[in-house]
Amino acid sequence: MRLHASSRRWSRKSRSGSRRTPRPAERHEPHVSDAEPVLHRGRVTTPDGAGASAALVFVASGTASTPEIAIRCDADGWFRLALPPGRFVIEARAPDGRTGKVEVTTGAVAQELAVAVD
Repeated sequence: MRLHASSRRWSRKSRSGSRRTPRPAERHEPHVSDAEPVLHRGRVTTPDGAGASAALVFVASGTASTPEIAIRCDADGWFRLALPPGRFVIEARAPDGRTGKVEVTTGAVAQELAVAVD
């Protein structure tokens, strides 16, 4: 860009000296992380199939950011987790120290997630 002394205005000139027209504003294409989160329901279970009461569930990694840090399961091991569409690794830690994880691919429709701790 050059400042023209006579007009005190900035203009864009290419190296050849001709004026370039400004580019049109680029359209913002929706990105996976721009999608609205969907509330998914899930359950953490122990090796015998019982619900892992008070287990902590969290997103260890994923293709989109998630606002929640950790969710505590209810007395039967059930939890709810809001996730945008994408791929995520969900981990769970039971109060007795047992851990488990599962990789899930979520979309625009709610799913039931299952994490087994061993």
